Amino acid sequence: MQKMEKESWAITEKIIQRYPVTVQLYEELREELLAGSPFCDGQPRGNFTKNRLEEAMIKLQNPKAQRMEREIQAVEQTFSALKMEHKIVIEERFWKERGKKVPYKDLIQKTGYEERQLKRIVSKFIYSVAEKIGEI
Repeated sequence: MQKMEKESWAITEKIIQRYPVTVQLYEELREELLAGSPFCDGQPRGNFTKNRLEEAMIKLQNPKAQRMEREIQAVEQTFSALKMEHKIVIEERFWKERGKKVPYKDLIQKTGYEERQLKRIVSKFIYSVAEKIGEI
């Protein structure tokens, strides 16, 4: 594992930390686009596409939606490849308290790992996510 730049580390860590919110926003966006109001409500539409599903798919291909999807996939793929004990560490560290990272000293008591082991687990996870999203 090579050394990461501080900026890349911070970006990747933030992506992991906000993963639950990103999933929720992405699902809301998809639901809004796919299950929106009926297309034929009697009002003139101009040059809109006639197919509601096609219109929704076009909107899901915008850069923001694509970035959200790429981040979600990177975190989910990396997380699913972890051992169950390591999944607990990642969940506790990043997703237990929204917006805050749980300190390692609190994780030592909950998981039984030493601080060095916890840092190694978290570092490997962050590095793997960074590779998948293109930060490395």
